[in-house]
Amino acid sequence: MKTVSLSPREKDWLQTRRVNIALDPAKTVPVSVFDGGAGVEWVKNGNPAGSVVADDLINYQTSDRGIKITSVNNVVVYVDKIVTFDLSDPSITHIKMRFYVDGNTTTGSINLYFSDNGFTKYYRIIGGPMGLKSGWNEYCIAKRYFTVFNGATWAEVNGRIRVATTALAGQTLNVTWDEITGVKGGLTRGAILVQFDDSLASLTDVAAPYMDKYRMPGTAFVITDKIGLTAAYTTKDKLLKLQSNGWDIASHSSLTDLLTGMTLVQAENNITKSLRWLHRNGLTPSSFFVAPGAQVNDGINAIIRKYFSVSHTAGAAYISLAWPLLPHQNDIGLVLNTTSTATIQSWIDAVEADKSVGIVKFHNILTPAVNVIDYPVADFKTVIDYLHARRVAGGIDILSFSQLIARYE
Repeated sequence: MKTVSLSPREKDWLQTRRVNIALDPAKTVPVSVFDGGAGVEWVKNGNPAGSVVADDLINYQTSDRGIKITSVNNVVVYVDKIVTFDLSDPSITHIKMRFYVDGNTTTGSINLYFSDNGFTKYYRIIGGPMGLKSGWNEYCIAKRYFTVFNGATWAEVNGRIRVATTALAGQTLNVTWDEITGVKGGLTRGAILVQFDDSLASLTDVAAPYMDKYRMPGTAFVITDKIGLTAAYTTKDKLLKLQSNGWDIASHSSLTDLLTGMTLVQAENNITKSLRWLHRNGLTPSSFFVAPGAQVNDGINAIIRKYFSVSHTAGAAYISLAWPLLPHQNDIGLVLNTTSTATIQSWIDAVEADKSVGIVKFHNILTPAVNVIDYPVADFKTVIDYLHARRVAGGIDILSFSQLIARYE
């Protein structure tokens, strides 16, 4: 297959668009690494059938090893560590956890618990099954999404950490835990990014004109081979107008096909083809990328790193799974035709309270909302009106990705 390459001039130009996205160490609070040894600091729950807990001397990043947990056939396998930590500081808004999923054994779930020493009061979060992917995973989850048990408070859960792995029936799941960190929000105000995927006609014909009423920018992720192809999709001229109004135009690949279903050469061709189209048509691609279906793997992520500064992936609604993590963390609210305006307003309120970064992600603004990715026009306007009201009240900013970086990098 012929490789679609960027010219030297385009490569140089692309590098000028890159930004340094990294967590400020001053904003992180170490909770635990996994170098204490399986069966030493990290103690297994008995010996469930088919389960294994062992040191992993290959898949680790933070210290000199990780703890690998193997679950078979719906068996819950967990390890506990008695450790002193404090997550009660209200400025610690998110918990970041990094772990490695071995091979293609991604069918199952992981659990993270913070408890008192006796495990009578605790908080728990569950990840998976859709969120797990082969290779390295980074979850950054707002504390508000943890489920509380027995009336626990964050000041009380300071003595024990439990991590658990559960494979689905008939499956095997191998998870190596590497690091758990608290993350401080740290923004003056919360920031909302309004995102539109797939470059559908309603983006420029319905959504943008209403947002323009409030001088509200957004970020459009476009499938470049679809631009102007049929009446269902927007046009180049309309995208140029969006850009002139302060919107970010970003790559969503050149085709709607999942990159994970292609060879790596094919996937890279689709990405570079989309970048070439945007650049050669006067559109300045954002350094933010989202793959079709938000589906990636380690090979696709390696390609993304060559061309972009940040990308978010698929996960449970409003739980962030980002590479690398946006500054001060982000939550991703995927809007479907079943999502109420009250639900979206609660997402916005949470971002305002946490002073974090949230993404409200739309596809098609259409009445009637026939398909799962359609959202009724009246409901969309209600959401935008609410965003405007919260901005006027001084609680949040509504920014494009490039504006976010310019303000907070």
